[in-house]
Parts: sequence; C-alpha cells; structure tokens
Amino acid sequence: MKNTKPFLYCLVPVFIMIGVMIYTGSQAGGDKNIIVKLELAQDIDIAQALLAPYDEAHLQWLRLNTQLDFVFILTYSMLFYFAMVFWISKIPAAKDWSQVPLLAFIPGVLDVVENLFILRFLNHDFSTTNFSLYYWCVHIKWGLIPFLLIPSLSLLALIIYKKVKG
Repeated sequence: MKNTKPFLYCLVPVFIMIGVMIYTGSQAGGDKNIIVKLELAQDIDIAQALLAPYDEAHLQWLRLNTQLDFVFILTYSMLFYFAMVFWISKIPAAKDWSQVPLLAFIPGVLDVVENLFILRFLNHDFSTTNFSLYYWCVHIKWGLIPFLLIPSLSLLALIIYKKVKG
C-alpha cells in the first residue's frame, strides 16, 4: 500500500523501545507500575511517597528508564505522524489539511516536559512550585493519546488485513 512504508519503518523502533522500557522498568524492583503511578500522582506529596521506598540503585534504573523514554517519545511521535499523514491522504477534500499531522507531536512535547519533572523527582527534588504544569502535561498527554493511537492501530490492522488477503 502506498504511503505505509514510513509508518512500518517507525513500528520496529517503537516495539524495540517498548521492550527496552519494560526491561529497564523491571530492573527497578518494587511496583512494576511505579512510573505510571508517578505520572498520575495528584500532588507532590504523593509523588514523594511513591519514591520513598526506592534506594539509589533502583532509582538509577528508573532514571535510565525515563531517559530512554526520550527515544521512545521520538519513535511513537513519528509513528503517530505517519499514521495521520496516511489517513489524511485518503480524504479527497483534505488538501488544506497538510499541517494536521503535526498535531501528532503534541503528546510527545508534553511527554518531554513530564520526563523532565520525573527526572527531578527521581533526584529527590520535590521542591517544584510548578507541579500543576506537570499534572496538566501528563493528563493532557494521556487525553490525546487515544486520538492518535486509534488511527495508528487502524492503519496497522489495515496493513495486516491487506497482507493476509493478498
């Protein structure tokens, strides 16, 4: 299918990064969902309490996991972008929509801000007065992800269907 190669080329690094992130996250010990819980912490005290049980060796794994997330952000943003490019190219009246796929990078930008805060938390810097910025970046990012994941998964399903059908 035309225009699906960039999407497929991005799919491989996304899956590689998912595997790497699962591995580094598992090495941190403790709660396997600690990063997600940290992302969804309602306030700075909860974030601090979530990290309190972790010693320095395990925090190092969480730092590595968060640093690797910057690569993951790039891979999933590109995947979302190319899925949007594909679907918009299928809409005949969408000639003026060429900039719409750039919206696929918004969750990635929000994720970068989130990661910068998480790295501060992992270094026991809970003095931030900007927790509300962190909170809203996380929640807006997770609110947008389904709107980008659906076109990506539907494109993947279409590619698989076309391959199976022949």
